Amino acid sequence: MKKLTILLALLFLFAALPLPAAEVKNTVVRQVGNRGQFTYDLLGDEPEAEVDVTLTIQGKEYKAADLHLEGDCGKVKTGRGRVIWWNILQDFPRGLDAAVKWRVEAGGKEFKDAATGISPKDAIKGKTDKESVYAAAYETFKEGKYDKAQGEFQSFLNQFPNTEYSDNAQFWIGECYFLGKKYEKAILEYEKVVKNYPQGDKVSYALLKQGFSFLELGDKSSAKIILQQVIKDYPNTNQASIARVKLYGN
Repeated sequence: MKKLTILLALLFLFAALPLPAAEVKNTVVRQVGNRGQFTYDLLGDEPEAEVDVTLTIQGKEYKAADLHLEGDCGKVKTGRGRVIWWNILQDFPRGLDAAVKWRVEAGGKEFKDAATGISPKDAIKGKTDKESVYAAAYETFKEGKYDKAQGEFQSFLNQFPNTEYSDNAQFWIGECYFLGKKYEKAILEYEKVVKNYPQGDKVSYALLKQGFSFLELGDKSSAKIILQQVIKDYPNTNQASIARVKLYGN
């Protein structure tokens, strides 16, 4: 069975070239069977723009001309709901189990990420401003775009796994799944807060929401164990008070 474990949603970007009058917005990346699907809105005053795609896979760079792409790439009319399909197995017949990174250029001038305002070159060199990346992901979360926010927070952690924002980012990934009613995944992501950032200030929150997730799944026994742990380990916190009410109703 061919491997197609691809981190497209976290590390892929389109950009409109060459004029800033047309801008790519609201990109969504997913794997559909053996193909990658990239949807986006191309917005601006110009009637059309050149949309270019560059991938970096395991250190090797691929331009659009090197890939089997179909749909709205190249010269594209501005508007919403544009779609590009990538036939992965035509380019990688044995399958692909690797992260896919992006870089966007036009005439030698580098564009910035439409979502974060970060230069791809800076991101590759590790010079990305962590505050800006985190803030952009949190804004997406507040807008209720939980799938996109989850990807942005994961991208942040890939770049900055050990910063003062990292435990928060991991917690918000759990929240994205919880609010999307994907409770099993939420439990696993909250557990990463507890295991990976035990000294952080989000552990009690993560445990509490783990308990809530188990309740949503109907697993009252597991929920009780977790909520009792919150009360025992964090007795003078709001999280303990909430857990107490959830367990005992007072």
